[in-house]
Amino acid sequence: MVSAIKKCDLDTSVTKVATALRQTGYAPLRNVDVTSHNNTVRLSGRVPSYYLKQLAQETALRASGVIRVRNDLEVICSASPA
Repeated sequence: MVSAIKKCDLDTSVTKVATALRQTGYAPLRNVDVTSHNNTVRLSGRVPSYYLKQLAQETALRASGVIRVRNDLEVICSASPA
């Protein structure tokens, strides 16, 4: 029974983080994958800047019920014209 409660809490945390990321107003954060494992919320996917990577992490940490965040987002910078 305890493990079921923890899994439910983690599922709720994933939903809260995904919703918070969508509400930032930054389109790339809408595509961040949010999962949970061992009481840690994991962010994965690609973003175009280190700023957005950090913003995603801070947004996740502020979500209710989140204690730890593993930020596996990859920063993919667009090539600038030469």
